[in-house]
Parts: sequence; C-alpha cells; structure tokens
Amino acid sequence: MSSKSITRISILLAIFSWVAMSFTDLTILFSKTNDLDPGIEEYIPNLFYFTYTLSLFTFYKFRVERAESLNFIDLLWRIFVTGLVTTVASLGIKSLDMLMGDTKFMENVLVIDLQFLIHLGLLIAFLTSTLVVWKRLILYQKSKFLLRTWTVFEYGLFASLLTGFLPAEVQEYVLYALVLLGLFLSVNMKWVAFLSFKQKWKSILLLLLTILYLVYFYISLTQFRSAHNFLLVAEQSVFIRAAFIFSTSYATFSLLVILFNLPTSSAFEQKLDEVVNFQRLSQAIQTEQSEEQVYDILIDSAVRVASADAAWIEVTVDGRTNYFKHNITQEQINGIKKFVEDKNLKGVLDFETSDRNLKGGQHLAKLKDNLFKSIVAFPMIINNEQAGILVLLREVSEGFTRENTEITETFVNQASISIEGFRLMSDALENERYKEELKIAKQVQSKLLPTIMESGSDFDIVAFSEAADEVGGDYYDTYRINEDKIAIIIGDVSG
Repeated sequence: MSSKSITRISILLAIFSWVAMSFTDLTILFSKTNDLDPGIEEYIPNLFYFTYTLSLFTFYKFRVERAESLNFIDLLWRIFVTGLVTTVASLGIKSLDMLMGDTKFMENVLVIDLQFLIHLGLLIAFLTSTLVVWKRLILYQKSKFLLRTWTVFEYGLFASLLTGFLPAEVQEYVLYALVLLGLFLSVNMKWVAFLSFKQKWKSILLLLLTILYLVYFYISLTQFRSAHNFLLVAEQSVFIRAAFIFSTSYATFSLLVILFNLPTSSAFEQKLDEVVNFQRLSQAIQTEQSEEQVYDILIDSAVRVASADAAWIEVTVDGRTNYFKHNITQEQINGIKKFVEDKNLKGVLDFETSDRNLKGGQHLAKLKDNLFKSIVAFPMIINNEQAGILVLLREVSEGFTRENTEITETFVNQASISIEGFRLMSDALENERYKEELKIAKQVQSKLLPTIMESGSDFDIVAFSEAADEVGGDYYDTYRINEDKIAIIIGDVSG
C-alpha cells in the first residue's frame, strides 16, 4: 500500500474515531444526567480516544517523517501551521461561547462536553504532529542506541494511552519514566549546528510560537477540567502529560541552544564560506573553467570574506588591461587611481609597504565625492611577475581587519596559481598543436618527394633527404626531357 493511501485511510479513521468518541461520550453523559442506562461502558470513549490518537500519529508519520525533501525550517514550519490552525479553531469556539454568553444552551453539560472534546481533539492533533517532527530532528545523524531509546519511548508513550485502567500510583510511575526518557532524548539536537544565521532566527520565532501554542492548549483544557468534573475522557492522562512535557522541553531546549549559538553563527558561516570559496578556486582548473571565471570566483569570494562594499580586479594581458568589477563603476575606479597617483601615495596600490590597509585608511577618506573610506589591494603574481591587482573597498574607515586581509591574500595566491596553471596548460596545448602541425607538414613533404627516380641503360639515380628539424625545405625530382636527356631538379624552398 502506498504512503498516499495510508495517509488517506489514517485521516478518515481519525475523523471516524473522534466522531465515535464524541458520540459515545455524549451518550453516556446524557444518560447519567437523566438517570438512564446508556448501554455503553465508560471505557469505550477512551478506546476511541486511543484509536484517534494512533490514527493521527500514523497520518503525520507518513506525511512528515517520510518526506525526504523537507529541511529543518520546513519541519518547524509544519508544526507552526498545525499549531496555528488548531489554535485559531480553538479560539473560534471560545469566541462563540463568549458571544452567546450565559445562555441555558451554552450551560448545558452536553454542549460543554462537546467543546471539551473539540479542544481535546485539536490538542492531540497538534501534539502528534509535534512528536513526529521532534522524532525526525532527534534522529538526525542517529546511532543505534539513540534509535532504540526513541523506540522504547514511542511505544511506551502510546502504551500509556491504555493506562487509564491501572491504579493512579502505577500511572504516576509510568509518567515519571516517560518524562525522564523524554528529557534524555531532548538533549539530542545536532541539527541546530547546520542552521544558517537567518535560519536560526526563523527557528527561534517558530519555536517560541510552538511553546505558546502548547501552553495555551494546556491552560484551556485544565480550565475545562477544573470547572467541570463530569468529563469522561481524561485530558490529564499519562499520554497527554508526557507528550506535553516532552514537546515543551524539546522546544525549550532547542530554543536555548539556538540562542546560545547565535553569537558564533556568523563566524562559523564565514569560515565555512572561506573553505567553500577556497575549494572553488582550487578546483577551477580541474573543472575546466576559463581564466575569466577564476577572476569572477576570486572577486566574489574576496567580497564575501572581507565584507567589502565594492571591488575590482585589474589584469594586463598582452599589453591590454581588463577589468572585473563588483558594485563600482569605471569612472569611480579611474577617480581612485588618479587620486592615488596625484597624491603620490606610496603603499596603496604599488605594494611598497606591507601595511597597505593603514595607508589606504589614512588617505582615501580625503577623496571628495567618494563613497569609499577604506581600501586594500593585493598583487596577483603569475610566473614571478605582477600580472594583475585585486582592490577591495569599504564605505567605513579602517574597515578591513588583518584577518580579512590574510584570508583574502590566500585566495589571491590560490587564484594566481590557478591562472598560472591555465596559462601553462594553454602553452602545453599550443605546443602539442604545433607538434601535430609539424608532423602533418613532414608527412606532406615526404609525399611530395618522388619515391622512384628516372633511370637509363647506363645509370641509376638514387636520392635521400633527412631534415635537420621536423620539417626541411629541401626538394628534388627528375624530369625526362626526351629519350636521351633527363633533368635533375634540386631546390631549397626555405633557405
């Protein structure tokens, strides 16, 4: 049976179970209030309650747990949406109750019981969806021990639905055991380390809303129980309490861990970005990218690592200067270069001093109508010669740290190695093409020379030619003028 069929059957079974639970519960309650024999045992509504919960869990299990395309934020979003829908439905029922006021209809025990059952059904829907998502997050990078622990917890949780027949003391022991097991599982949150800075902020918001939804439902059902002691289906069952404590604790622990990780998120992402960009530069030759693509990767990587507002690469090839720009115009580039040249600022673009950042920070702020206040430049050394320059700019003074410049310099060196490799490869291909052309020329030349020479009754002519290099300019042939005369042709077409 396909997952789609199972989800359809499980949701239909959940709806049927809730209707059956409500019908039997209301029937028993009506019979009690009117001193009638309901003909239904009081444990029947709880059995349908068990079926309803199990059906909902199966539904979310196949909808969420087996959906491979969902990422962490998508999973938290599923909880948020389920919580939002169930909370809005619950608030809608409460609003209706407030609008109708203290009427006899709203004070009827059957109406109160139906409201309770609706709220209970909404809470179970929210709790089961939360349990499925928490399971997927906890078992991210799972081990055998963790998988076994969750299996024990899950089976114990659903077995607790049937503990209503046990003494109260036994139920409390079962609850304590499930709570302790749930707290142990709650510390497994390896998925948090894989969230980006933006994703962590989204997760914080979604987790906060999840906790608010849980607290709202718990307070609502507790108020129902405290105000009406005639309710049959117990919202204070071991399952409800254990699932609520586990869901709330895991949401709270996740929220705290993400909050504590926020200060280091940017630095971690930056380091990861540096590794990725360095790898991109290292693999530039292996992936057969062009030299221009290496410059694009370099300027993009440098801007990200140094948090630069603008940048340009200036490369001279065969006497022609090419520019690769990021967030800067050619007019601005020319203005900065002219300012540096007119002021004779040493160490800004000429690399006469190792402290380029200091020099740039001192002087660039003096350039009028210029957005940028910090400049740092890096030479691109190819074949022991400066073939280009990378210039980074920021709109704040002293905007570049020594760590930024060191990392960027590493990128520039790696890019220079990649470009040098491109050029060596290009030269090697050119040499191979040249050799192939010489080989063809040699074959053509050998075919132009005759293999059989003219001969007579009194003589034979034999010729042999061997070029000093791959191809020579020597040429020879014989030509019979008449029966008695033969001409010998000898020439050098290249010397």
